[in-house]
Amino acid sequence: MEALQWKFRGYDIVGNKGWVYGDLTHNQKVTKTGLEPRTMVGGYEVAPESVSLWTGRKDCNDKEIYAGDIVKVYYGDKCVFEATVIWYEDSLQFMLDEGDRCYSPFIPLKCDMNIRYEVVGNVYERDHQKKEDNPILDKKLVDCGLSIRTLSVCKYNDIETLRDLTNISRVEFLTFRNSGKKTLNELDFLLNQYNLNWKSL
Repeated sequence: MEALQWKFRGYDIVGNKGWVYGDLTHNQKVTKTGLEPRTMVGGYEVAPESVSLWTGRKDCNDKEIYAGDIVKVYYGDKCVFEATVIWYEDSLQFMLDEGDRCYSPFIPLKCDMNIRYEVVGNVYERDHQKKEDNPILDKKLVDCGLSIRTLSVCKYNDIETLRDLTNISRVEFLTFRNSGKKTLNELDFLLNQYNLNWKSL
């Protein structure tokens, strides 16, 4: 197998440039509450969960294939299955995850000219779209039976809905004034109840 070129992709969350490409770096940014971690690709701050590594291959439309891409796998003219490209740490290789099965290795096109791939989406945009369409996230915290203390802390920081809560990280919330362990425990329980998570840094 040819040597892997270390090229990354990430979704810009500051300048709304969409996907940006290049080297991956981690540093810090200055905020009102101090220094906070920042993930950057090609000089742009990106959503950490969107960062993905290039496989070194392209699909049948000459589009680069990255980890996290959803691809259709064709044999001849027939689509035989659809899978997600993943980076498998244990064996340090890319694999195709079909849900209940993983295919290894990620078959190079030159091994069989009848096999071809077509990128039809990616996990980050799919999950992000689900989040945007989720009415549960617009549920008011005041309707969730939280304590007055928790509601007052959230209100102070303009966090009024579950959507607001999932758009910040637990670390960010810890830095807010008057946010103690009891408050965090209550919010952790609330998110777990709706099968939601804090934003990951």
